[in-house]
Parts: sequence; C-alpha cells; structure tokens
Amino acid sequence: SADAASPDAASADAASPDAASPDAASPDAASPDAASPDAAPVVPPAFTVTGKVDPGGAADAAVVIAWPVFHGKGNYLYRYGDGHRTGLAFSAAVPDVRPAQGQNGSPGFDVGLVVEFPDGTVIPDSIVDEAAFSTALGYSLRQGIVYRAAGVTEPAWLAAFPVGYSCGQCASNGNTFDTYEPVACSEITLNHAVNGGGNYY
Repeated sequence: SADAASPDAASADAASPDAASPDAASPDAASPDAASPDAAPVVPPAFTVTGKVDPGGAADAAVVIAWPVFHGKGNYLYRYGDGHRTGLAFSAAVPDVRPAQGQNGSPGFDVGLVVEFPDGTVIPDSIVDEAAFSTALGYSLRQGIVYRAAGVTEPAWLAAFPVGYSCGQCASNGNTFDTYEPVACSEITLNHAVNGGGNYY
C-alpha cells in the first residue's frame, strides 16, 4: 500500500514546530522574579544574639541594644540594634553599619546592653534620652555585646575577644574598673532587676 510508506502518512502534528506548547520553552514561561536583575540583595545583619529571659514581665516585648558612649558630647546612650522577646527567649540583631555617634572611637571598643521594653515600643537609632528608659522592663545586667575594632589591644581583657562582635560578661577584679570575659551569646540573659551592671572603663 502506498499509504504505508507515504511521508504524509505520519501525522503532520507529530513534528510540527507548532505542536509543542508555546509555554514549554517560552522565555516568558519562567517567573520574572526568579532571576530579576531588579531584585534587592538580602543583606544579613552584622551580628545576631539569641539569649534567655528570666521569668517575669509580659510574654512578648520589644528589645533594643543600647551602647554607652563616653566621649564627644559627653556620656550618653546610643540605640542601634533591636529585636523581640517571645516567652523566655529573645533575639536581637545589630545592623551592618555602625553609626559614628554610637562608637567610643578613642578606646576602639564598645559594650552594648540588651534592654527590654513593652511590646510596641519604638526607639529610633539615635542618642536616647535617659527618660526613655523609665519604661524599660529588663536589662542584660553584667552581660553585653562586645565590639572590638581591628588593632585595638587595650584594655588587656580585650585580648580574649575576637575582632568584631561577640558576647561578654562582667567579671569584677576588685579594682576601679571591671574586666569582661567571653561568654556564649546563648547565655546572655534579660534580667528584671534594675541595677548591677559592669563598670568596664
């Protein structure tokens, strides 16, 4: 039969370039979000601490990091870094860029305290009036986030800390100023007492 070997016998659709679904290989088929050149890169925070909360206070609360500064305009607290408390745990992150006003530039190191506030409290990154702390619920007493700048070796206790961010706790040495020693960040605890912080300068 002539039909058996006829090139026209096979369905024209089988090899038709139009037979395949246009979506299968269409450059428009992929989601434009997948490789969009306009997608903003995700920049992780420079440092995140996840610690504990002693019993007391509300189940949910705002958390900020306050950095004591002892130069320039005088003694003040500068807020940069924040997070949240849920139950008996908290997490707080320090941004990648350290604001100049939040640094003790001459000593070259800083110790930030984690402070708990009522949920919904908003404190912008800035010098903080001490009156704002009248509503604070708890602090990381005698513990904090230690920042060490490259090349800084004084005071001597800094030698135990890496360059950049890490966690430390105050260890009284019987002198005018206390020392700090490294501690696992998971041990940083928000305490609902109101005093007893370290004196590290």
